[in-house]
Amino acid sequence: MDRPEPLLTPEERESLKPQRPPERFAEQVMGHVLASSRGRRRRTRVLVAVSVVALAVAAGFALVVSRGPETGDVRADARRDVRVGPHVVAVLEPGAHIAWRGDEVTQDAGEVFYRVEAGGTRRVHTPAGDVTVRGTCFDVKVRPAGDGGVEMKRRDIVSGAVGAVAGAAVLVGVYEGRVTFSNAHASMELGSGQGATGDGSGLHGPEDLGAAGRAFEAGADDEAWRMANASLADQVRAYQRRLDDNESQKKTLERELRQLKAKVAAAARDGGGPRNVLDVDPRDLTQEDWKELAKQGRVRTKFFCPPPGDWHPSAQQLAALGLSPDDAPTLERAVQGTQDRMWQTIGPECTKMLGNADLAKRLGGEMCGLIIQMTTPKATADADVQLVADIRAGNKPMPPPGQLDPLTSRLLALTGESSAFENELTQDLGPEAAHRIAHDDDGLGIGCGLEFAPDP
Repeated sequence: MDRPEPLLTPEERESLKPQRPPERFAEQVMGHVLASSRGRRRRTRVLVAVSVVALAVAAGFALVVSRGPETGDVRADARRDVRVGPHVVAVLEPGAHIAWRGDEVTQDAGEVFYRVEAGGTRRVHTPAGDVTVRGTCFDVKVRPAGDGGVEMKRRDIVSGAVGAVAGAAVLVGVYEGRVTFSNAHASMELGSGQGATGDGSGLHGPEDLGAAGRAFEAGADDEAWRMANASLADQVRAYQRRLDDNESQKKTLERELRQLKAKVAAAARDGGGPRNVLDVDPRDLTQEDWKELAKQGRVRTKFFCPPPGDWHPSAQQLAALGLSPDDAPTLERAVQGTQDRMWQTIGPECTKMLGNADLAKRLGGEMCGLIIQMTTPKATADADVQLVADIRAGNKPMPPPGQLDPLTSRLLALTGESSAFENELTQDLGPEAAHRIAHDDDGLGIGCGLEFAPDP
């Protein structure tokens, strides 16, 4: 390993007739320089160092830095000075990290001030490029990508091959001498008092050291803003997932509750206890249930009530119903059948009442049915409800179509629609799938439940 060149020739030292310096003078002086506050201006540091060298010359001896290890890896928890080989002193600020082997130094985090003695050549590898030096004072500050730091692999520290690691930024400032700042795509020379930055978009500079530092700090503010926004976005996504999970749990509980009620009703029907007809799903009413409803003068029904116009299931609806995209036409035909049956029952009377066929069609069967219901006198409506309950219970026969008033026709259509919808699905999907879909209140999301009862 080459030793540093002496600052004075033997002839110059003889002519100066120096006195012997105090013991450990060099080490004490260098310790003073390295321990000086980093809060002072860098130019002050350089002046102190130059003054120390001049003092050493006047005292008549060569200032020799002790030889450091050829390899090492240091991460600083506090400000720390490190000997890097025979020619380099590095002062690491808290959080800085360097590793070296021979003349190659890798810095992937934090701020480090380097002093390279004359005769020493070093290359500092950073996430944004290489800093090549020979006898100079300079500072390197690395802002890693995000919070995870920067991982620089050995293959990345080949001179000229280092590019900017995504999200990382580097500031190089020169206080004495010259350095070369380069990556695989660009190279620039920096002199005393100049600085440059490097990031994912390339190298920027050279410019005045103060301007370069301000640009670097502004980039840190932008990164903090970006990280804060990313954190907020993560929180929004987390809350949305919680809401989705809660909604899913709610639907699951509602489904389980319906199934439990169905089991209770089935147990009651099989002799396990009294059956409450009001707890039975209206789509599962038996003739005995209707007899009980007829005693109460009550009608209950549940069915799909799609909106007017063409209807097409979404991919989410098909998945919720356990159907494939190939089953969409079957479901569309069944829903269209419901729309047609409702309109055939209600449409002509609604058109007659409104006096406008186009308006009646735009309103649709459900809205027209509500108009008919609200315009029917109460006494007539109560009689119609009782008649429909008796017909479904088998207490009275089905009257001929011409003898039914509009509300009776509508109630008969509504109480029979769930069975008609299920029968239409059965033709293509089979009885089990048809029954499951016809009873799924969440899958299609267009279910209607109606109950007509006399005033208490």
